[in-house]
Amino acid sequence: MLFFIKKYYLGLLFIIFSIDIIFFNWKLYGFFIPTFVRYISGGALFLLGIYIIKYEFDS
Repeated sequence: MLFFIKKYYLGLLFIIFSIDIIFFNWKLYGFFIPTFVRYISGGALFLLGIYIIKYEFDS
């Protein structure tokens, strides 16, 4: 049960971090991140978070 809670929160963390990358994090350590890189990396993290949460509820 504790492992389920940790992986569920990991999925939520990925989703929150992807929203932060897509909408707010246009500069990282002083370097400009191109828009398509933000969308691709943020979308990948978002889908990974959804997959982790879906996988935990299905099993």
